[in-house]
Amino acid sequence: NLLGERVSIRDMHTVLETLADMGPVTKDPDLLTEYVRQSMARTITRQYQTTDGTLPLIALSQEMEDQLANAIQSTAQGTYLGLDPETAQAIIQSIEGQVEQFSMRSLQPILLCSPLIRPHVKKLTDRFIPNLVVVSHNEVSTDVRIESLGMVS
Repeated sequence: NLLGERVSIRDMHTVLETLADMGPVTKDPDLLTEYVRQSMARTITRQYQTTDGTLPLIALSQEMEDQLANAIQSTAQGTYLGLDPETAQAIIQSIEGQVEQFSMRSLQPILLCSPLIRPHVKKLTDRFIPNLVVVSHNEVSTDVRIESLGMVS
């Protein structure tokens, strides 16, 4: 999962330590991936910082976050995002509109959202905006300056 999202696993010590700590709590590979991503916050943040040390990103509005969180469905096979096609398309178009700012400035497009919905947002946007990096609040290192380029609503 980490490699699929272009997250380096060179820090294997942190990866294995997090898996050892969280393995008794859950066996869900997606949830374990989220725990590892949170442990690797500094590595993930450093990967996308600009030369002046800022992290340019766009964020989801609170209303959008709530809408997506309420659309998460749990089944015996795991969780999925239960959105109707029109709503999903509208969300993707809103994100695409904000992502244009990154290409104008030759930056990596980054979307910030809550940890609960991060994997679902990544799966939703992957087919349409494959170069979009989706990070959660817990994956942004506390010592980095954030530059907000917009809000997806």
